[in-house]
Amino acid sequence: MVTRRQKIKKYRFFFLAVLTFFFCIFVQKAESASQVTISSPANNAYINQGSTISVSGTYSWDQNLDSNGGTISFLVGTTLMSSQSADLSAGSHSFSFSWDTTGYQGAYTLTVKLSNSSGSSVSSSVNVTVFFISQSADLWWFNGADASNYAEEITLTANGLPSGTFNWSITQGSDKVTLINPNSNPVTLKSIGASSPPGKDVKIQLKYNGEVLQTHSLTVYTCGYCKLLFGYPTDETWPFNFPPYGYWTTYRFQLKDQFGNDLPKEIEVNESFGPFVSDWQGENWDEGTPNSVFTVDGAKVRDNYRALKPWPYEPTTTNPFESGSWDKVKHAQQYYKTGSLIIGMGKLIKQHKVQLYRGRGRQE
Repeated sequence: MVTRRQKIKKYRFFFLAVLTFFFCIFVQKAESASQVTISSPANNAYINQGSTISVSGTYSWDQNLDSNGGTISFLVGTTLMSSQSADLSAGSHSFSFSWDTTGYQGAYTLTVKLSNSSGSSVSSSVNVTVFFISQSADLWWFNGADASNYAEEITLTANGLPSGTFNWSITQGSDKVTLINPNSNPVTLKSIGASSPPGKDVKIQLKYNGEVLQTHSLTVYTCGYCKLLFGYPTDETWPFNFPPYGYWTTYRFQLKDQFGNDLPKEIEVNESFGPFVSDWQGENWDEGTPNSVFTVDGAKVRDNYRALKPWPYEPTTTNPFESGSWDKVKHAQQYYKTGSLIIGMGKLIKQHKVQLYRGRGRQE
C-alpha cells in the first residue's frame, strides 16, 4: 500500500523531471537562436588583391543575458582586425567591417565573432582566396624587330591561386597580341601591333576552374615618332676653318612613344634611302652609305649630313655662309626605323625628303 509520503515524493520527482525538460528546451532554443550570419563576401569567393571589401551581415543574441551589451569582432585567420560594440537586445542587428586586401595573397578564413561580457560567444566564418594578376614587363612592338632593351614577349601570372584549370583569352586587341600556352599559368603574350592612344586597349580574360575571375588591361607600346630638339639643325664649315670648304649639318632628335613620352631606354635606330634624284645637271656627288646606331643620352639620336666636294666634283661644295650654299644638288626619301641595327628593319618613325644643297643638308 502506497503511503501519502511516498506519493508526495513520487510527485516531487515527476515535477522536477518536467521542470528540467522544459528548462533544457528553453536553453537549447535560446542558444540556437544566438547566431552570426555573414552575407558578404560569399563563402569560397575570389577577391582581387588591393580591393577594399565589406565583410557584412547580421547577428542576434536571443539569450539576452547581458544588459551591458557585447562586442562583435572581425578576424582574418587568427588576427584580430577590428571590433565594435554589439547590441545584445532581442532581434536582428547588422554589422559591417572593411578589409583592405593590399598585401594579402592566397587562402584566408574570415571570422566574425559575437561575445558578451561574461565570455559567451557565437561566430561564423567564410573562406576566401585573394589573388592578383602580375605583368612581367611593359610590352613593346617594333614591327617584328627584337630591340635589345625592350620586351616584345611578356608573361601574365595569376598569383595566389592554387593548382587548377587556367584559361586565358583575348577579349579585345587580337590585332595587337597573341597568346602562347593559353591554358597555363603564367601565360605568354607576344606583340603583333601597337596600341592607340589612350592605351589600355588590350583585354586578357582569366578563367579559373571555369569561373571568370578578372580581365587584365594592358598597353602595347611602340616608338611613335622623333622630335627635333631645340636649336637644330645646325650648319658648320667642314673641315673646320680649313679650305677647300665643305659643310657639316647636324640634326638631333628625342625618340618618343606613341603617347608623347620619352622612350625609357636606349634603342637601335637605322636609316635607309630611296633612289636619289639629281637637281643639278651633271652633278656627280656620291650618295653615301646608310648607317645604324644605338641612341644615347636617354633615347636621343643624331644625324649628320656632310660633304666636301672640291674640283673635279660637280658642283663643288661651299661652306654654309657663302653665296650658292642654297643651290640644290640632289634629293631622296629618307627613312628612320627603330628596334634593329639591320638597315630597313624595324618600326618606321620618320619619313622625309632629304635635300642636299651645295652648302648644307635639309630634311624637308
